[in-house]
Order: sequence, then structure tokens, then C-alpha cells
Amino acid sequence: MTDPQKISYTTEEAAEYLGLAAITLNVWRHKGKGPSYVKMGSRVVYRLEALERWVGENSVHSQAEAGTLPAREAPADERPNKAAGTKDQRAKLEASPHWKFIASMLTWFHGPEHEHTQPLASLSPANYVATAAEIEHTLRIDMGDKKGCEHRLGTIVKHAAQDEAFWQRNLKSLRSLRKDSGNGPKWSVIESNMKAEETAKEDDDIRPPRISAAEVLGEL
Repeated sequence: MTDPQKISYTTEEAAEYLGLAAITLNVWRHKGKGPSYVKMGSRVVYRLEALERWVGENSVHSQAEAGTLPAREAPADERPNKAAGTKDQRAKLEASPHWKFIASMLTWFHGPEHEHTQPLASLSPANYVATAAEIEHTLRIDMGDKKGCEHRLGTIVKHAAQDEAFWQRNLKSLRSLRKDSGNGPKWSVIESNMKAEETAKEDDDIRPPRISAAEVLGEL
């Protein structure tokens, strides 16, 4: 048994004092956990005050003291009003200088000409606002609110929505504009692909036409 009069303990003695296995303290030391200890060469010593402090810091006397009791459900009049929150968020978005563009893009994308998208009328207010917020964040945060950012984003989205297969593979919805694809946000990756396609097309345009040997021989 450990001696309560001692001020320092070996690993085995400290483990007995705490009611643990010595190997538990060994593992904790390697992980940086457990009570603090003193290293004296190859010898490890636990101070009594360190053990007592660790026990005090990790004691749980009751669920109420530990804060683990189920939270009291708030009365109905104290609960957050999600509808009010959505309305407030929409009001902030409508104050954005980009709101007209955002609303137009939502109307266009969710219009009847795009069969692979959800009709605008069926979008919930929360979904509508969340999607609008993604567009606004892309313009203001990702694109730095620079001149021409609306035209830039509109071009990207129209390119991605050219056909259903491309859209489903690359963007799926306007809410995923800023989703990280592993190579950056979706809108940025699509823009990079667009530029690569344009460069390839320009190379094809300036490349001299191929002339067959028969055509060359026919000119001789």
C-alpha cells in the first residue's frame, strides 16, 4: 500500500494511489496525459500534490455539477424563431448591391428550361436564402467584390449548366458553388476548365490546316 506520508511516488505507487494500472500511467505519459510528473534521469517520480491536483480536476460528483444533465427544454416563447431568422437573413441579402443579380440567377437556374433543377416555387424559404447566401459570398468573399464579378460568375454558372451531365458532375446545385472539390471551390475549378477549353480551341484555330500527300501531289 502507498504511504500517505510520502511526498513523491514511483509509477507503481502513483498508480496504486489513483486506483489505476501502472501501464495506464506509462501510456498517458507518452500521450501527454494524466498527472504531471518529474523526470530524474531514467527515473519517473510523481509528486503527491500533483496527484491530488489531478484527482481534484477530474472529479465529477454528480451529473448536475458536471453539466451532463439533459438540458431543460426552453418554453415555446424562448425558442429561436427559425422563420424570423430566415426573414432577417433575406433582408440582409436584399440590401446587398448584388441582390438583383442573385435573384435573377436563382430565377434563371430554377426556371422550366432546366429540367434537372428544382422548380423555384418548391424551394423552401430557408433553402432559397441559403442558396442566395452562397452566391453572395462567392461574389463578395471569393471574388473580392471586384468589378465584373457578376458577369464572371454568371458565365461560369451558364457554362456549367450547358448540359445536365456536366452540371451534375461538376456543380449539382448553386449551394455547392463554394464547396471544396479538392482543388479549390467548385466555381474556381469550373472556371479553370473553361479557360483550358478556350486555350485548346484557340490552338486549333491557329494551327495550319493539315494537307494530305495526295493533295500535295495533285498540285505538282
